[in-house]
Parts: sequence; structure tokens; C-alpha cells
Amino acid sequence: MAYKPKEIVKRAKKMKKDGVVYGYGYKYETVTSSNITKYGKMYAYTTSQYVLMRRKIGKKAIDCSGFVNRAAGTNLGGSSDIRNSSPKVYPISDTSHRKNGMFIWRDGHIGLIYKSLGKWYIIEAASTAQDITIRTWAERASHFTKYGKIKGVDYGSSSSKSTSTSTSTKNDSK
Repeated sequence: MAYKPKEIVKRAKKMKKDGVVYGYGYKYETVTSSNITKYGKMYAYTTSQYVLMRRKIGKKAIDCSGFVNRAAGTNLGGSSDIRNSSPKVYPISDTSHRKNGMFIWRDGHIGLIYKSLGKWYIIEAASTAQDITIRTWAERASHFTKYGKIKGVDYGSSSSKSTSTSTSTKNDSK
């Protein structure tokens, strides 16, 4: 069962606070030598990815789609699957529909958005080198192309909507 937007943000921040690291292919699993070998072969890790992952042995790891699915309480698949299953998708240039707990997407990568103290943020399992990051919308949004609702999440209860409330049809601007 999907969580409410406030809970999605809380769970995402908790993963960062708990020291969960980024691992390509990982879905909240402990980093072990055998997992590094398995995912390294499966996803053709570079030498630097192998080196960085070895430093993370013993920690919980997650990739970007695993991060969004775990925070949202969903199992929608990879980043494109999450986007494609969305009931509403908006271009990054139209910020009028933003709400806490929505996804932010570009081909091959996904994160989450939230508002705190009047400012919009992006939290994501960013990369092998950066792990889970939180950056402002102004710093990071230009690296994405779309954002939208996660299937199964009720955004009607989210109080952190952008200033405008325009209407749209299903899968606008997908």
C-alpha cells in the first residue's frame, strides 16, 4: 500500500539519516563482496564504481528507483516504469503542480520532491559517489525533464502544493 505524501518524504529523509548508500541495482540490500560482484557483472560497473562500492561493505544500499519505491511504499519497477504508471506527469518547466512526495524524472533516473519552510527540494539516491542527496529545486531541477504523481498515492491530502492549481488531463506532457 502506497504511503501519503508526508510519509513518503519522512521515509526518504530517514534513509538518508540512517546512512543508506547508493548502489546501482540494489533494492535496500546490504553491500557485500558477492553483491558487488553480482551487480557489477549485471550492470557493467566501472573500475571506480567497484572501488567506491567496496568502501560501502556492510551498509544498506539502494538505487534511485528502489529509493522512490521504498519511500512511497510501492513496487512499480524502474524509473521509467514509475513515470509510465503515473496518473499525472508534468514538464519540469511547469512548476504549478508540485506537491510533496511527487517523483522527479529524467531518462534513467528518478528522485522525489518536497517543500520545507517555503522552499522546494529534491531528494534522490544520486550516484555511487554521492549516495543520497538533498538539493534545492533551483540547484537540481534543470537536470530532470518531468515530475509527477506516483501511482497509488493520494496527493489530495498534501498541503504543500505550488501556488497555482491548474487542471490537466491524464498523463499530460508525458
